[in-house]
Formats: sequence, C-alpha cells, structure tokens
Amino acid sequence: MNQVELLRHVVDNIEAGRPAGYGLLYNGVKCEAKYPSSIAFNRTEPYSLAPKTVIINGIEVERGVDVAPESGRFYIPLMLQEGFAMMVWTGVDSDFKLMKKGIVFTEKEKAIAMAKAMLNFQDV
Repeated sequence: MNQVELLRHVVDNIEAGRPAGYGLLYNGVKCEAKYPSSIAFNRTEPYSLAPKTVIINGIEVERGVDVAPESGRFYIPLMLQEGFAMMVWTGVDSDFKLMKKGIVFTEKEKAIAMAKAMLNFQDV
C-alpha cells in the first residue's frame, strides 16, 4: 500500500466516523487496536489492508473473498457437522451470488469459523 492509498483510506475512515487506522494492519497488528487515532507515514514497514470482517451473532469473522478463486476450488459455510462444503468455481450465476453474499472462502477453516458464528457455536 503506497502513501496515497494509505492517505485515502485514512480520510475515508475519518469521513465515515471511524478511527483513522480502521481496516489497516501494521506488522500484522490491527491499527485500530494498537494505534486508534494516529497513522505514521514515516514507518519503515508498509501498512496493509486488514481482511474484511463481519459481525455475526456477536462474533467477528472474516468475510469471504470478492474475486473468483484462482484454484477453482472454494468453500462455503454450512450448518452440517463438518461446517463447510467444498465446491468448484464454474463461473455460473450462483457462484457469483454466493461471492456477493461474502460466503466464498479459499480456506476451509474460514468457512468453518463463519458457520460456527452463524450458529453462535460455543465450545464446551
């Protein structure tokens, strides 16, 4: 992320009433947690965008991808014991509808995490 992109992101956050660092990572740490109101433009390591998340039943989970999976294989959360279903991207309308809903994942574990959040799953 270059400085222009970083500045645009910070301005968008401020205009939306969010902390300046919302949605940014610095060295793998969410900026809104560690640096809630300031962004330093002279850091040696670059900032990057944090994965998009959603809150489901009070649980924050990562949102699915917003581009077609390169491998052609993807996972969606399901309310089955396994917590996911593996599918193959064919580019049909239903694939794009799933992606628009934010439930297409390239990693099985992320689909399972969303399924657990949907069920508000509690490990006992």
